[in-house]
Amino acid sequence: MAKVRVGIIGCGMMGNCYAAVFPRDKDIEITSCCDPNPHKLKAFSEKYHIPHTYTDYRELIEKEELNLIGNATPDHLHSKVSDLAMQSGLAVFSEKPMTSNLIEARALSKTAEDKNLLTGVNFSKRSSAALIRAKELIENGSLGELRHIEGTYKQGWIVTEDYGSWKNPDKHSWTWRLSSAHQPLGVLGDLGSHLYDMAEYLAGPIAEISCRMNRFDKGMEKVGEFTLDGWDSFYSSINFTCGASGFLSATRWATGEKDSLTLTVHGSTGSLRINYAEKNRLNLFLVQKGKWENFDLQKPQNQYQIFLNCLKNATPYKPDYVDGCRNQLLLEESLRSHMENRTVSIS
Repeated sequence: MAKVRVGIIGCGMMGNCYAAVFPRDKDIEITSCCDPNPHKLKAFSEKYHIPHTYTDYRELIEKEELNLIGNATPDHLHSKVSDLAMQSGLAVFSEKPMTSNLIEARALSKTAEDKNLLTGVNFSKRSSAALIRAKELIENGSLGELRHIEGTYKQGWIVTEDYGSWKNPDKHSWTWRLSSAHQPLGVLGDLGSHLYDMAEYLAGPIAEISCRMNRFDKGMEKVGEFTLDGWDSFYSSINFTCGASGFLSATRWATGEKDSLTLTVHGSTGSLRINYAEKNRLNLFLVQKGKWENFDLQKPQNQYQIFLNCLKNATPYKPDYVDGCRNQLLLEESLRSHMENRTVSIS
């Protein structure tokens, strides 16, 4: 096929990931980008040599001849950008969580189905050889019956400012994540979406969730346009339909942790551990061997490469908007569990 023409909307951290990775495929051409911040937009377009720039995503979608939109906007814009792109017949690769709420997610999933469009949600943590191998081991019965799954995701940038000072939103691309108007689910949607995705990817459907969430005083109520009222931490006790139980937690207040993600699975005949600091190394314990062993695995294709190959070859991609919709359900039910102070069942 001819060159795949891509427009990137959102020039923050994840927009930079798209712009850096997409052109590694010789069949891909990034022709346009968009961000409401003109200074950020100019720096982005010059860094990646992108010819056409816009401060309004609607104008970009209307004027550009494209095949794909890379939706790297803040969470509250995911639905609007993706919907307009699909109404224009474009494939969409979007950041997670898929939308701000389940109603939006279901509407986008239906549009993608009705228009037969390729969609993808960037659950980037699936780009781990250890996670892929873990799924194979679970499916072939190496761990026996699953008993317990535990995932933790810790960041400390609110305290340590590892990624710069969020108190200066003109120079920090993450300040919006502290505002419920821009990221309605807070750390639950930001980091928890990864944990829920990985948990169901390995263990199958979650049947019950009991979730608690917290927000903490940051010494000020507002920075620029951003009200600092987002959720900062959560922890969920979960039960799976397979009979296993588990625990998922995430926080942005883990002082000393920059980006620490770990996942542990215990079964009746074995266990495994994944530390995303070495995401292509699997730590495995099998009862018949009686010891922990480390396995260094070959780096797999990342989610960006897989999606682009699916687009070029007209083949399905996972996780798509159906999977994103399922993830959104888990996030929304987690919030409901917290607000109603009870365990909720997942249909």
